[in-house]
Amino acid sequence: MVGATTSVGARPAPLRVGPAVILPEAKPAAGKSLTTQVTGFGDKLTLSPAAQAQTNVLAPQVQGMPATAGKGGLFEGKWHETLDIGFLGRLGLMGFNAVKGGAAAQGPAASLWQALKSFDLDGVWNAGKGLGQVGLQFAGKSAGIAGAISLVENGLKVINHQISVPVAAARVVGDSIGGAAGGFGGAIAGGIGLTLLGALGLAGAPLTIGAAVVGFIGYHYADKAVRRTGAYNWIVRNTYEAVAGITGRR
Repeated sequence: MVGATTSVGARPAPLRVGPAVILPEAKPAAGKSLTTQVTGFGDKLTLSPAAQAQTNVLAPQVQGMPATAGKGGLFEGKWHETLDIGFLGRLGLMGFNAVKGGAAAQGPAASLWQALKSFDLDGVWNAGKGLGQVGLQFAGKSAGIAGAISLVENGLKVINHQISVPVAAARVVGDSIGGAAGGFGGAIAGGIGLTLLGALGLAGAPLTIGAAVVGFIGYHYADKAVRRTGAYNWIVRNTYEAVAGITGRR
């Protein structure tokens, strides 16, 4: 009985309270899932600062992929962010076809212009064949150069574990096809640009620059148009499947 007395009339004995029990501080359970944030797409995925701090502590290893894949690999560094081999190569290729191809196509383009003004159908046919021959000539050159540029660009990505060999092969083939179409369109557009801008009275550097711009536009849209065709997609897809079957990689 609480507060029992020893005799009649005596005051109750005081209650005795034991020491408070102090519970240990709750600790997070081991293996608690990380609340990370991931932004980006494909090979541009990035983690939030909090997630990076957590992953640095845990140091996870991804099975089958080096931990440094895509970071600090061969030929990777600050220079690679500003010196884009693929972009600069394609820019030079477009300029080559626009200027050199345009100069080669200027003669047939001028003949075509004269034939159109005089309604000479035979002249139109012959001038059109001449333009086509120049376009095919530069299409072959452009395809080889575009393929070489793509081989270097995607070869470095394979070495740095950014893409697989089948993906690189498909891209090289696709870029070669696009380069062929771009070379054809760029040369013909450059020749037509020289003819029409010259007829408008331009000469010297303004004529060369203006024709080069027209050639650039012709290259771009010819390349873009061929990449949307079913034949292009069929060739690129089957190249990927064939190389994947040989290498056993995807």
